[in-house]
Amino acid sequence: MVTHHLTRIFYPVGQGGFYSEQHNLTENKSLNIVYDCGAMPLTNKVRNIIRNSFSQKDDIDALFISHLDYDHVSAIPTLVQVANKIKKVFLPLLTPCQKILLTNIYRVLNDNFLELNFIELINNPETFFGTETEIIYIEPEEDISNGLPSSTPVDIYSLKNNDKIRSGSKIRLYTNINWIFVPYNFLDKNRSKQFTKQLEARGFDKKDIPSLFKDENYTITKLINQNSRKLLKDAYKGVEGTINENSMLLYSGPESSQNSDLKYDLCDSGLCTCVNCDFLSPSKQPGCLYTGDLDLNKLPISELFEQYNRYIGTVQLPHHGSRLSFEPNAFHNFGSKLFVPVSFGSRNSYGHPALCVINYLTSDGKSPLLINENEASKIEHEIFFTYNE
Repeated sequence: MVTHHLTRIFYPVGQGGFYSEQHNLTENKSLNIVYDCGAMPLTNKVRNIIRNSFSQKDDIDALFISHLDYDHVSAIPTLVQVANKIKKVFLPLLTPCQKILLTNIYRVLNDNFLELNFIELINNPETFFGTETEIIYIEPEEDISNGLPSSTPVDIYSLKNNDKIRSGSKIRLYTNINWIFVPYNFLDKNRSKQFTKQLEARGFDKKDIPSLFKDENYTITKLINQNSRKLLKDAYKGVEGTINENSMLLYSGPESSQNSDLKYDLCDSGLCTCVNCDFLSPSKQPGCLYTGDLDLNKLPISELFEQYNRYIGTVQLPHHGSRLSFEPNAFHNFGSKLFVPVSFGSRNSYGHPALCVINYLTSDGKSPLLINENEASKIEHEIFFTYNE
């Protein structure tokens, strides 16, 4: 009989995302997993949260990055400084054109991208993280009709620097533990098309648009007119969601093939400013689905992860609870007792989370957990369960 103790934390960083899992496998063996690490604005308070969460004694065994928007990556340099080392980083695999577009846009959008060297993160993550960190790329999937691939779990330590793995592949934490990670990089090509239309609608010179995708120095050497740069910013804001075409989800939970041996004993603890949340009757499903800034209208998550639905008791509400990214049917096939954490800034200008989204989840019997900059909104789930080897 194996006992698995998991601590899952949703940190109060405001408009952004920073989530971690610590898996205590034996008395002397534990693994640290992080999904996204950023906030906008990046304050000293956010940096202190990271400093208080990890120390120079801690290794980050795996850092999963959903996408390269500022509010999801801005605190990574602090994480790099604080932890002993980050062993592996899992990134969505980008095409050269996607890298060039992001580089050009982020130069114009936010000076902090230049200060924190995020252009390097986009183009040369190996240099950004250093030689002790191995970068693993998740290949994009645009056609979801075939569902998740059938595969034997890959040991996380067998993956090497610059490896590329298919979306939906199973990654095993530790050989004796019935727990896997399933990253899925969903590709939404409509976002760059929307961006192009937004540029055209604002009178941006059509002849210059291809340069944004082909010339990595375009916003340094040619796009220097302030009016044109403003048009670029306005067009970016006009895109539903973000310009990032990739959004990498992550399932963290038991592997379904061994379900008959699982016996859960869960204990949830934490403080939250949540709606309709009853910690006296916690979910009996230990798995979690992290969703980044996914548009639920584009990807039916409960259908895609159907084989794991019975283990999923927590689903991060994507895109900070945006109304435009919400699809009511997305949560119907999960368990009746479902925690839905949503990270947002209490003073954000986007109206996140949308009240209609929170009201719908509550009326549907789900438990939205509202996480902002308030320290009391931190969510910490202690999960204990046993199963036969």
